[in-house]
Amino acid sequence: MRLLSFSLLALACSVFAAPLEDLEPCGTHISSEEIRAVEKENLRKLNGTAFTEDDLSKRATTIYVSWNSIAETAGGKGYVTDAQITDTISKLNASFLGSGFTFTLSLKRKWVQAAWFNGNKNSAEEKAMKKYLRLGDVKTLNIYTTNFGELNPKLLGHGTFPWNYNAQTAYLDGIVVKYVAVSGGSATNYNQGAVFVHEVGHWVRLLLFTLR
Repeated sequence: MRLLSFSLLALACSVFAAPLEDLEPCGTHISSEEIRAVEKENLRKLNGTAFTEDDLSKRATTIYVSWNSIAETAGGKGYVTDAQITDTISKLNASFLGSGFTFTLSLKRKWVQAAWFNGNKNSAEEKAMKKYLRLGDVKTLNIYTTNFGELNPKLLGHGTFPWNYNAQTAYLDGIVVKYVAVSGGSATNYNQGAVFVHEVGHWVRLLLFTLR
């Protein structure tokens, strides 16, 4: 299971701060009922005992990443370089250092598909993209870079929580990030990989934290 201890909450807050632009950095939402349920489960598992570094090392998990870059045109809008992908994965590993999670890029694919590229959050186009492209199992992180559509012009990313995963809708699992937010991208103040770290944080069970 991809469960993250409370010890990473401090890590998450240390790499994120208040937004610097009129954007919606994260479109991942959680209800107060879900928060209470997760906190209750966390407290039950922790049983009043803090995790140590040794505990975390014993829980070490390699997360294999399947990366899909979606472009509107070949080499045009949406194009992400191999160097940007590699650097973004490096930023993920640096940010989660000490958590027990290591991210390994197992596959990167580039697609030219305007409908997927401009698909709104949770739209039929986005769901069709995920259904066609998703690979692996519950421990595989599927990343998609798109542009989002006219309904989400300010959105930079959204992702799923572990408890969203089930056999019927497993293809929806993963994170979607606006292509300009990759490491070295053109999103001013959001081009250092932090959006990816934030959404992956949700994917491994972090709930609420601020974004820089």
